[in-house]
Amino acid sequence: MPQAAHYTAHRSARRIGVLVALIIVLGLFLLLFDFAAFAPEMETGSGARRLRAAQLIFAAAPWLGGGAVVIGLLFVPRMFRKGVEIGIGPSGITYPPALKQVLLWDRVQRVAVRTIAMQRVLSVWMSDAENFPMKPWARRIALMNRSSGGYGDFNIETLRSDGTFEDLLAAVEDYFPVER
Repeated sequence: MPQAAHYTAHRSARRIGVLVALIIVLGLFLLLFDFAAFAPEMETGSGARRLRAAQLIFAAAPWLGGGAVVIGLLFVPRMFRKGVEIGIGPSGITYPPALKQVLLWDRVQRVAVRTIAMQRVLSVWMSDAENFPMKPWARRIALMNRSSGGYGDFNIETLRSDGTFEDLLAAVEDYFPVER
């Protein structure tokens, strides 16, 4: 954790709980609702391909629902974990979901505001990202982000924390210019 952090956001059990509940409710809906009853009957001709695709989607809905319920239940323990989710200070950026150590400001190349699924995130590009200690899944996502060209090596979002995006943005702007 950076000393004298300018901005610190902790994990929010309430926000994580709401996300987990939404995933489980959606999963139960997909699992228990009989979509097959609404599947159109098979036709021949030009519409047959679309009908087959619709039937496959209807048949897959219970499997998707079961998967969503399992994923939701796996995230229940995260609701009770305490700790810092985001830290911004004079020494750099602390972001335990992706980084194993503090990212010093001199290793930051660029910071920009981006939107992912209607959620504003702070995209951060690092110099020598391949050698920086990141969590394995975060490293894989960083590779995909770099190939897309529009997103940084990691993206900071406040959805799971008790902080606001505006406060995060103001804190980062005190130490590094942010593209909007």
